[in-house]
Amino acid sequence: MNYKIIYLICLGSILLGNSFKAKKNELKEPLKLVTADSIYMAGKSIILKFSGDTNSESNLYLSGSYGSVLLKPELKDNLLFFSVPQSFCKKSGIVNWDLINNDQKLNGRFFINPKPTVNTLE
Repeated sequence: MNYKIIYLICLGSILLGNSFKAKKNELKEPLKLVTADSIYMAGKSIILKFSGDTNSESNLYLSGSYGSVLLKPELKDNLLFFSVPQSFCKKSGIVNWDLINNDQKLNGRFFINPKPTVNTLE
């Protein structure tokens, strides 16, 4: 009789222990830059797109000749869209970016070329 009780207690604790097991972390798809362009014309709008784990909190830190700014994304079609402010798009030069995410670090740069304008002579 004692063996049956011990057996039932052991079996019950094993079944209960398995039901309270911590879930394994699901593999998250790493964020990656989707935008292929790295050279832009001054004055044109610039949007950087990222794919991957779009559920995480991500921000884009931009540093350029006009200063630095932290951008929040727009989520569309499982992509993160970061719109670069016009103040950054107007001036030519190098703009460095860092994707700020709890799980992953991603960085890069893009170039803004000056507008080709024709100077008039009087």
